[in-house]
Amino acid sequence: MNRRIQDRAHIWLSESLFQKMGHPDRIQTHKHSVNPSLEQPEDLLSLLLAGERYSVILAVGFNVRAPATSLSKLKKFHHMQWLSSVSGIIKNYDKTQWVFLDVNKPAENFTKYDHCTFDKLKSVL
Repeated sequence: MNRRIQDRAHIWLSESLFQKMGHPDRIQTHKHSVNPSLEQPEDLLSLLLAGERYSVILAVGFNVRAPATSLSKLKKFHHMQWLSSVSGIIKNYDKTQWVFLDVNKPAENFTKYDHCTFDKLKSVL
């Protein structure tokens, strides 16, 4: 915060961290909490923040495919937990149109939502 990066970028902090830092100016706050033991908790937080803020989300680089059969049981379990979290976010933000890009075969729980689609990055650009 001493370098004033918040003047050039959107910085998000949890409300508790914002208070601990002395209420720096030009910082946006959120009340969300994500279990840090899940895979890529920062990606989950970014989906939460985007879902409450925008009506259309173009999501690039999210692995929303079913876990590969070659993965260990533990890795499959962790990925399924992460997929469940992403699916829950999509379900909760049903007024947002979610477009996941460059996903060949999405996990089944994502195809049940009318407001969640899949496309190719080339098509969207």
